[in-house]
Amino acid sequence: SEVMDNNLIRYENLRKEWLPHSDESPSSLDSENKLEKEKVAVNDHPLAFGTQGRWSGYFVDQELMNAIKNDVKRTRPEVAVFEQFTRSSVEAYNNEVNDLRLANRNCKSQEEWLDMLASVDHPPKIDGSKKNTSLKVDIETKLDTHRDVMARILFIYAKEHSSIKYVQGMSDLLAPLYYTFVQDQQIRFQSFTESDCYYCYCNLMEEVSHNFLLKLNDKDSARGSTARRKSIRDTVENEQIKEIVRILKRIDFKLWLHLEQNSVQFELYGLKWIMCLLAQEFTIEGVQRLWDSMLSDPDRFIYLNYLCVTIIELKREEILKGGFAEVMMDLQKPVDVTIEQLVNRANHFLSSDAHTSWLNRNK
Repeated sequence: SEVMDNNLIRYENLRKEWLPHSDESPSSLDSENKLEKEKVAVNDHPLAFGTQGRWSGYFVDQELMNAIKNDVKRTRPEVAVFEQFTRSSVEAYNNEVNDLRLANRNCKSQEEWLDMLASVDHPPKIDGSKKNTSLKVDIETKLDTHRDVMARILFIYAKEHSSIKYVQGMSDLLAPLYYTFVQDQQIRFQSFTESDCYYCYCNLMEEVSHNFLLKLNDKDSARGSTARRKSIRDTVENEQIKEIVRILKRIDFKLWLHLEQNSVQFELYGLKWIMCLLAQEFTIEGVQRLWDSMLSDPDRFIYLNYLCVTIIELKREEILKGGFAEVMMDLQKPVDVTIEQLVNRANHFLSSDAHTSWLNRNK
């Protein structure tokens, strides 16, 4: 469609802006472009102090990308498809190899041809196999896995949204979206996977970005500190936490009282539920089903509150038997129900609560 085409063009422009030479240092670019040394600022070198200059920006970007890649690597390790090479990078690679084969006729010797072929290594399989790596260049430097694409999306988002940048947990929000796009087997849509996923992720983050915004006090800002200070998300989160606790108290006073008496505060176990929209609590297929219900609801974050209460309620018997330590362990264990059961129970609580509220208003 026209929207998909436009998004693809916009995203490619973002890639060119933020990832023009992601693996090349300023010195290699200077050599490539034959820049005159006198045109480069005196303080623009790798050991210079300060935050100005291309080298400083290069190191900052490398640090950001490394942090993102480390998190993406740990995100959903059980999802095998994330380890596979992307079809687009394999096709581009094979095209490069074919071009070199055509160039063989211009090589003066077999040795010259082998050196040229070694610059792109052997073509891999789309399923992610890395066995054909007998020549000079490591195959991993030439091809993208799906995790590389996810890291690229998060990096571009961080550069485009400097007030948020990247915070742990964002990769967990991206994974279900990307997994959904990757599962689309229609060839005509596969070239749009990365760009469509990026803009869907941006739309989602517009609604949950307050969970990741951090505020530095004036003193820290003045000295350029990157220490995490009081979060500006506190107000929103506190209201949401209070509402979750109020819902639990209305639905099950005995369970609420037991948690209160044992000082089991929602922040201690449920904050990640809010920040990551329960993305860490279920299989990725389960999160797909859960988000299908939650994100399709106009009051999706009210619905999230009831999902959180439902998870607590489903562990009721175990919670009532234990003290602080036992309760904390129980609340961090996976829920032993299907997503359908969880959603149906949350819908029941939501409709019952809505009916009670309506009766109270119309007394």
